[in-house]
Amino acid sequence: MVKDKFLKYFELPRESVFLHTNKTTYIANEEVWLKGYVYDRHNNKPFSQTTTIHVGLYNADGKKFNDYHFKAGDGYFKGSIVVDSMLASGEYYLRTSTNWMKNFKEDDSFVQKVTILNEKPIEKAKSIKDYDIQFLPEGGNFVEDAPGVMGVKVTDANGYGVRIVEGSVFDSDNTQVARFYTSIFGLGKFNFNPKAGVEYVAKIEFDDGSVETTTLQKPSKVGISFSVKNVDDDRFIISLTTNEATKEIIKEKQFYLLVHKDGHANRIPITFPKNKLFVSKVLIKEVLNKGMNILTLFNPDGKPIAERLIFNHANLFNTKLKVSKITTEGDSLNIQIKLLDIGNVQQNLSVSVLPGNTISYNQKKLYL
Repeated sequence: MVKDKFLKYFELPRESVFLHTNKTTYIANEEVWLKGYVYDRHNNKPFSQTTTIHVGLYNADGKKFNDYHFKAGDGYFKGSIVVDSMLASGEYYLRTSTNWMKNFKEDDSFVQKVTILNEKPIEKAKSIKDYDIQFLPEGGNFVEDAPGVMGVKVTDANGYGVRIVEGSVFDSDNTQVARFYTSIFGLGKFNFNPKAGVEYVAKIEFDDGSVETTTLQKPSKVGISFSVKNVDDDRFIISLTTNEATKEIIKEKQFYLLVHKDGHANRIPITFPKNKLFVSKVLIKEVLNKGMNILTLFNPDGKPIAERLIFNHANLFNTKLKVSKITTEGDSLNIQIKLLDIGNVQQNLSVSVLPGNTISYNQKKLYL
């Protein structure tokens, strides 16, 4: 069974690492103060076996300038790195990893983007109006005569999301069949039922008045459209839709959904009813793991045919802190931190304190 193979794949422990730097912009000869955490994803606890952490400094072209090594214990590490005065101004990346990660093909390292300023001022990137426009069907399948959800991603030349004024989809008769917008992150979606033999064109208007036109990819003649939607805080619904040509092939054969994350999995059978092109199933969120989950749809032959991510907020923040300011003494603050969840024995905390109007810390420059 696929589930058994999946669980076997995670028999060896898998670790993740996270790096917290005191800020994101540094001057030559300044120190990058950092603290990091090593996490056992399968058991949801600090990875205490890790003893050495490697941090590499790279430029935007992937050239490595230096390696730094830190001693880890009880699932965390800390230290500092002096910014080399010979480094040119620009954007750099701190890649954090362990030796254990080399045993797996997936890259579980953590990358933190930082900016370094030297005597030579950093050159500002030229404003380029090139846009990357992508249409991404939910679940990965775009099937003719099968209603589904189409995702939209619009980014600029620097990879940042772009909010558009309006987007419209037109068929070959120039009839508008869908409208959509994007958020400040350049993401949007719309319901769509592509018809067989019809070519679709999207026109996207930007806030500067410019318009981009792009042709949507052709839908597949056979396949299954897969979508997921939250019902409420406790339930979500999965929906499968197909067309007549596909139904003739699959008939009433059983599919199944694998809900999985870091070696934990639930297998849920799904079957299209006789003479029906649509099936939905309401599931309680207890089948989900905490945080991000992967939903993989398998056909009767055990082949994955669609995949979707879903985030489960339930019980995500089990540990709660109460932070209170006690006194202010000159340029110092005395604060009190109280752990409200006394059930957890070991806790770890890192804090960076900077002036309120600082420009040396920019959340947008944090890459996961």
